[in-house]
Amino acid sequence: MTLCGTAADMGGSLKEKRTQSYDSTTLKKVVETIAGRHSLEPVVSKSLASLSVPHKDQTNVSDMHFLTEWAKELGTIFKVAHDKLMFVENGTTKKASGAQIPPLQPLASQIISYEWTGAQRTEYKTVKAAYHDQDKATRLYAEAGSGEPVHTLCKTFANKDEAQKAADAALKDGIAGAQTARVTIIGDASARAEGAILLPPLQPELAGSWSIRRASHSVRKSVGYTSKLELERVRS
Repeated sequence: MTLCGTAADMGGSLKEKRTQSYDSTTLKKVVETIAGRHSLEPVVSKSLASLSVPHKDQTNVSDMHFLTEWAKELGTIFKVAHDKLMFVENGTTKKASGAQIPPLQPLASQIISYEWTGAQRTEYKTVKAAYHDQDKATRLYAEAGSGEPVHTLCKTFANKDEAQKAADAALKDGIAGAQTARVTIIGDASARAEGAILLPPLQPELAGSWSIRRASHSVRKSVGYTSKLELERVRS
């Protein structure tokens, strides 16, 4: 038997198309506005809450589409779960409040199998994101990291805050996302997506902190209760 779950019903009014402009506000206030019209509790990472939004258009698209695309641009996560509308950091082991999530700490004897995958793509040292400076009427760049190779994001952002956030997220994704792992442990019901796990040094590459991207729990006669976890190296 494999136990699976669905976080929330992502249908209904979230998929209704609408047109609206958001002016002279912050990311947190936009999320609060959208959450309010769906009777959901807004949850925004502390690091994202004050992101300036001088102007942003939602043109004939659903709230789900609008927030999903915005999250992609900023390298963050949008989801609805447990009556909460969440706009949070990606690949972190912190709660939206900034508090650290207590990690699972399995013993080596509790790990049934594991595999690790290293870098499969170019790890950029610098990421640049363009934005339009209204006062100077010119295109400028926000940068994250230093050195070469340099990667420039395709999109031009509305302001420096969004550009900087996107560059920071892309740099972290290029470093952390290059390392993934899969482990099967003796069943632990507290293992869940976006949780944290601290692995022992079964091999040097595995040791340390990881974020859980996906968790699948199974019960079989042959092996009993197990938890299969897909992991991504924690973004610093």
